[in-house]
Amino acid sequence: MFYRGVPGNGTQKAILGQQGIAIPRGTALDEGSLIQHVLGEDVNAGVTSWTTERGVAQRFSGPKGTIIEVDLSKVSNQVVPRPNVPKYGGESDVLLKGTVQGKPTTP
Repeated sequence: MFYRGVPGNGTQKAILGQQGIAIPRGTALDEGSLIQHVLGEDVNAGVTSWTTERGVAQRFSGPKGTIIEVDLSKVSNQVVPRPNVPKYGGESDVLLKGTVQGKPTTP
């Protein structure tokens, strides 16, 4: 399973998260954009970040957010190789391109 933690802060991202939907900011899939995305910079990358560890998603969602769950078998064709950015290597980060529809759950 892959997990995505979405804070419950009332933003459009949060509202979509409650529906189990993750939409990237843009469409860029070049290495520079992916590196900027992993570093948390404001970039129009065509990916969203996920993790293989539910506990990591809980840190991002907070107690009032949503954790979106999706089975690897349903998104295997959307996995994008993660650039080697050691700063956030402990998050078990997985990048998925395009819109992802998963199951919304509570933290």
